[in-house]
Amino acid sequence: MRTRKRLCRVTESPSLFNRDSGQSLVETSLSMLMIITSALALFELCMVTYTLSALSESAHEGLRYAIVNGSDAGVSASGCSTSSPSAVISAVTNAATNYSLRNTASMTVTVCYPATGGAAPGSLVTVTASYPYTPFSSLPGFQQTLTASTEGRILY
Repeated sequence: MRTRKRLCRVTESPSLFNRDSGQSLVETSLSMLMIITSALALFELCMVTYTLSALSESAHEGLRYAIVNGSDAGVSASGCSTSSPSAVISAVTNAATNYSLRNTASMTVTVCYPATGGAAPGSLVTVTASYPYTPFSSLPGFQQTLTASTEGRILY
């Protein structure tokens, strides 16, 4: 039996630089990395916006309670406090719990009566709520302390 030797020509042999077999794998992995990172960043941005909205609504609920029950709040002097009036602070934390902030224990509520009349009708009251936002993912730049403040005049 005779075997023939096959002669390979230079033009028939594939070059290492002309192969495209791994190119699609690299392009797909790089594009998937970008898509997943963008999706996580968009999710975090939506959650920050939702948390800020819930915090703002909670501060508004506390302000509504303060302007309607101003003279019953038990405040006789002007100034800011994080402990008194506790009824306004509990209205803010109850609203935050209903609006589903993740951990309302870390929320700080400050009630200010800037006028000298304290909680008298016609006086100003400011309710400020701040919340340290903890991101769901570990993307940098999303750990912020969110603050919402609202102001109104006491009616009764």
